[in-house]
Order: sequence, then C-alpha cells, then structure tokens
Amino acid sequence: MKRFHRRFGEVKISVSTLRRVYLRHKIKFKFIKRVKKEIDFTEKKYNELFIRMRTLVELSKIYKQKIIFLDETVFTFSTFRSKAWSTHHNRIKVVDSDLRIQTQAMISAISAENGLEGYYIHPRSIKTEQFTEFIRDLASKQEGKHFSLFLDNLTVHKAKESKQLFEQLNITEIFNVPYCPQFNGIESYFSLVKAQYKKMLLNAVIKGSKIDTVEMIETAVKNVDET
Repeated sequence: MKRFHRRFGEVKISVSTLRRVYLRHKIKFKFIKRVKKEIDFTEKKYNELFIRMRTLVELSKIYKQKIIFLDETVFTFSTFRSKAWSTHHNRIKVVDSDLRIQTQAMISAISAENGLEGYYIHPRSIKTEQFTEFIRDLASKQEGKHFSLFLDNLTVHKAKESKQLFEQLNITEIFNVPYCPQFNGIESYFSLVKAQYKKMLLNAVIKGSKIDTVEMIETAVKNVDET
C-alpha cells in the first residue's frame, strides 16, 4: 500500500477495496517460477550460430575427428535429493547443519568413442588456470591426434589463454549456441553423476557418516563410468 501511494499519491484506496480487486481478478501472492530462456532460431544471430555449430560438427565427422564434449558443473549445499522412499505418514527429516558440504566444481569431458575422457575436481569454481591445465591433459591423452572440442560460452572457454592453447594444440573448438545445453551430450552424463552423488549423500546423512564431498563425487563418476 505504501508503494502504491508513493507512486500514485493522488489516488486514495482502502485496504478492503484493494482486497476486493485482488479477489475479483484472482490475484494471489505466488512463488515466482524461474524458466530457462527459449531461443528463437529464426533470429539471425542464433540461426547463424547454430549453422556454424552444426557445420563444424559435420566437418569433424567427415574428417573422422573425434568430438569431445566438455562442460563444468558444481556440487553445492543444494545438490541434495528432494524426494526419498518412506513409510506411510512418515517423512525423512534432514537437519541442514548436518549437510557440511564444501562447494566443489567439476570439469568433465566425454566422447562417443571412449566414454569418459577425463575429469577434474576443484574447490568452488573452475578458473582459466584449471581449465587450461585440464585441456593440456586432455590433449596429451589423444596422442597428438587432431580433435574437436564441443563446449559452451563460459568466460574461461573464451579467455585469451584458452584460445591460444586451442591453436597451439591444434584443437577445433565448437562453441554451442547460448542457452542450448540440450545440444551438449555431457549434460545427460552430469545428471547421472549427480543422481549417484545425491543417493550416497542422503545415505551418509541418515547414517551419520562423515561426508567427504570429493570422495563421493569420484565414486559417483566411477559408478557411472562402469555402467
């Protein structure tokens, strides 16, 4: 009401009148739904980016270059199961203070040929230094063979040091269209890893076991890699 009167000082309206207006128009105080941006590929900008991405993917296949899909993800306090099996009229309760989680970032790379190509875990976030180190290690595993790297538009991916390294190692970078994670196959892989991680974390909390975030992530990666 105060905000209303500050904006429309000349208008006088009572709380009861405002309530009737809200009821008449079925206006309620609701949770805000956050949604991902939907890309309109008829827009020239996004259409050109998509064509470029698709062309590079097709050329990689024509020249039989391995395409490695790369991305980063984070494991935080919120990376926890929201549902679990329980008996009738009972609900599993978890005390927030029991979730002593140190945020960890993981960069991973997969390919159709080898599955998991490599991963690296680092506290909080992946910066340019960790990214370039991972790329060097990834390139060394390819034994000098030219390959394509499919990745998103994260700042570290487009940093000067990163671009120079791509050129030095003869890596063809294929940047995904912004806001289109569905084109990167590694997103499904991350979902599997996090499902395993969440299951282990819940079991540890229920049993009162010590929580080692890095060890759990590594175990989750191993379990997914073996399936």
